[in-house]
Amino acid sequence: MIFLCFSSKDRYTIVESIMYHLKNYGLSVWYDYHKLILGDDRDYRNLIEGIEQNNYAIVLLTENVFDCVCANDELNVIHRQYINGRIHVFPIFYKITALELPLNYQWLCKLIYNEVDDKTGTLMTCNQIILKYLLDKNALYETKVLTDYIKIPVQDTYIKEMISIYFEVDYDNINVRMAILYSIFKYLTCKYDSFQYPHYCLRTFKRLYELTKLKIQIDFKELSILENSLLLMLNTIANQYFEECQ
Repeated sequence: MIFLCFSSKDRYTIVESIMYHLKNYGLSVWYDYHKLILGDDRDYRNLIEGIEQNNYAIVLLTENVFDCVCANDELNVIHRQYINGRIHVFPIFYKITALELPLNYQWLCKLIYNEVDDKTGTLMTCNQIILKYLLDKNALYETKVLTDYIKIPVQDTYIKEMISIYFEVDYDNINVRMAILYSIFKYLTCKYDSFQYPHYCLRTFKRLYELTKLKIQIDFKELSILENSLLLMLNTIANQYFEECQ
């Protein structure tokens, strides 16, 4: 789950936009509006359940955060968790630049951050978040790159053949490459529909496919998202899949 740190004053200007994209990708987000109930212990639920028990945090920094007690309490815990190597932080600066940050927020500038406004929107930033999430999930498996599945001996050769074709297509031919990935995805969900694929992989393919039908341009970052979604699906079913096919 991903913790979302922000000022309540930014809820309807930028936070809901971030939530919209992350929800479409199927990511679970600790969002106070959904998680907290009147009378809850704020420190325990927000700082311990929300931050200390999760591995990711989005820090949405605006001028409103500087005077927000709750956001700064959260940020202090996030900083401590980051120093101890327990959390990955996604810094987002909304209508503010790194040069404008007070000294106590400067540690965020040492990380890769995004500066966004109403013109840039938050989709590209959320794409980076889902990609990092998928990369970390795949890092838990022995097979960490898609090309490794070309070398594995199984009776069902369709996946191997399609992955081989995928890497033979010109690198810049994004539309064809995406179509091939989507074909493999549909094959997996149709032939091996009894397996429990990560829901965010399914949602990611569905979301990006919907965007391309609307003729929204897909770039290499989004293609990498699909590659890692497919790899995670294969990794998820690998043991049972290979037992079935050998």
